[in-house]
Amino acid sequence: MSFAYFIRLPVTCLAAAALSVPAADLPTTTPGDVRIEAQHIKGSSTRGQAHGDVKACFRDFTLNTETLEYDHATDLLQVPSAFKLQSPDYLLHGDSLRYQPQAQRGTAQAVNLEAGSLQMTSSVLFIEPDYYRAEKAEITSCPVTARDWWLEANELRLDADNMEGRHMLLRASGIPLIYLPRFSLPIGDAKRSGFLWPDADYSNNEGFSMNVPYYWFLAENYDATTELGWSGKHGFLLKNNFRYLTPQHSGNMQVDWSLFTSENRGRQYVNHVWTSSNWRLELTADNVSDSRYFRDFSDDTNLLAIRNLPRRARWEYVGDNWRFGAAAESLKTLDTQLIPPHDILPQLWAHYDGRLDAYAWRSDWEYSKFKRNNDTQQEADRWLWRTGAWKQFEVGNWHIRPEIGFHAALYDSDGDNTEDAQFIVPYGLIRADSGYRPTPWQQEGASYQWQLAYAYAPENAQQHRAPLFDTALRRFSAGGIYDWNRFSGDDRAADAHWLAYGINFRWWDFDTTRELASLEFAQRYYLRRPRIILPDESTPPSSGFANIIVALRIRAAERWRLEADTEWNTANSTFESSYADTRADFGNRRLLRVGMLIEEEESVLAGGSMPLGKRMDIAFLSRYLMDADTFAESAFAVELRDDCDCWKLFFKVTNHGASSGDNKVSYSIGVEFSGLGKIGNSGYDNIVDDLR
Repeated sequence: MSFAYFIRLPVTCLAAAALSVPAADLPTTTPGDVRIEAQHIKGSSTRGQAHGDVKACFRDFTLNTETLEYDHATDLLQVPSAFKLQSPDYLLHGDSLRYQPQAQRGTAQAVNLEAGSLQMTSSVLFIEPDYYRAEKAEITSCPVTARDWWLEANELRLDADNMEGRHMLLRASGIPLIYLPRFSLPIGDAKRSGFLWPDADYSNNEGFSMNVPYYWFLAENYDATTELGWSGKHGFLLKNNFRYLTPQHSGNMQVDWSLFTSENRGRQYVNHVWTSSNWRLELTADNVSDSRYFRDFSDDTNLLAIRNLPRRARWEYVGDNWRFGAAAESLKTLDTQLIPPHDILPQLWAHYDGRLDAYAWRSDWEYSKFKRNNDTQQEADRWLWRTGAWKQFEVGNWHIRPEIGFHAALYDSDGDNTEDAQFIVPYGLIRADSGYRPTPWQQEGASYQWQLAYAYAPENAQQHRAPLFDTALRRFSAGGIYDWNRFSGDDRAADAHWLAYGINFRWWDFDTTRELASLEFAQRYYLRRPRIILPDESTPPSSGFANIIVALRIRAAERWRLEADTEWNTANSTFESSYADTRADFGNRRLLRVGMLIEEEESVLAGGSMPLGKRMDIAFLSRYLMDADTFAESAFAVELRDDCDCWKLFFKVTNHGASSGDNKVSYSIGVEFSGLGKIGNSGYDNIVDDLR
């Protein structure tokens, strides 16, 4: 027979709550109700015993045991037999429990605590109002029956924010690996200062290297990291990074410098952003001691590709119609084979978007002073004014938008052998589209749209006298084929007299309206050969039909994604540029990616991650330059793990700069203990991020 009994003991339920929520947050006087079910119950609501399949429920906690004794007069709750305490956050087993609800103190013998992926065993657990202390504790994420690793501690202390241990030893298969006199680990989202796990790697250029970071928790919105690194070739390097975030300010500062060496190498980087209502100010400055700094001290492929370091300041106002501001920019060139870029000191601009009845218009004004770091390059002041106005018409199912405007520029060039230049190029552009309509062969889930455009702009030869600062040939694409100006930047305004036409197809899921695929064809017909060309434009277009652009996007399945476009030269029946990128995500970090780019640089990108059995995964990513017959970058990583995922071992090989003959082959190794973090570099995850 089973009985149910309500016992009113002040904070009796806190014996369980104290193990899962911060003790400092626990109430000390609010009474709580405890419901006890057992085969036999003796006594009153202030003192008694329960025997046989005892189940005590209070708040979100459930206590199961064979015997329970309670005495409100002495403020004591006793569980002399084995017990199990279940909460939403953990499961606690023990041989016995004594707890004083009013004092919030207690003792549990021979406990086993399961919280998430971690398990803790201890000979005795002391419960105090502000913390919990365990003696002879062991922590692991492995099953008790198959422990591959565990962390031993003579004493372990847990409070609301941290877990601290003294005289801790990390063991793997019983073999001691690392001894830590003191160990501290934040709990949940809590942060605190302390050493982070180190990482190490080896490269053929630098030899063995190791980095030991220390994290400084200064405030909730301020922190810093100091990292001491050492390599066999370059010695010690000290890195310091400071970050901050406030409602109006954000940014970070980094200062690196070499120690105990005559090389005197380092980096200084600052980025600061200030925002207030419609105003924004951004300051950026980056500097390194030499052009090989990133190659010697970093494995970040983004940093290895940097050729110019920015130093810029930008202040602007963004309103509903107006946008204006000022900027200054100076670049430091790392590659000595490149011509130093120009500096802009200063740049002032304004932009306005407005409407006049049914007409919309925009206007841009700009003043820039271009300066060079090279005496052989031209300097000039540039005044710029661009304006355009348009109106939308509906004719049947067609949307027609005529636009007129002009591009005006004036250059005041410095130097005895240079001339000033000024030009005004008016333009007219008419764009029309039919709107998407169902295809004749499929009325639901498929549609198509026609697009037409005509552009006219006269030739103004004065442009050839103007210097080139920020202008390049715009990539011929399905979207850009309807732009009247063939150039990006502001130093040139192309003459135009052409027609453009295209058709777009779209397929989508009729039930969810999710787009499954799109296919676009577009082509230009030049009524007159363009005469305004750039100095490095080797094959400017001639009159007649230009190249055909084909762009394809497929997302027919959730796992697969394909993006591709190509430019077909109708004159000689060749592909001038082609791009394709195929990606597949099969879940659980099983990915595939294959890409190709044929343009100025012919390259193929391939990568993937896949399992090899139950305990090993491999991942690779490589870019091959077909025109140079060499690999630009490549990386290969292996992940080993046990059957229960309580530990993972990573190994990664990376090769940078093979195409330039300046190889940097590096090897890194790392290990992750589930619930505790990583030691070293997780190269596998880095490749997976690139594949996605």
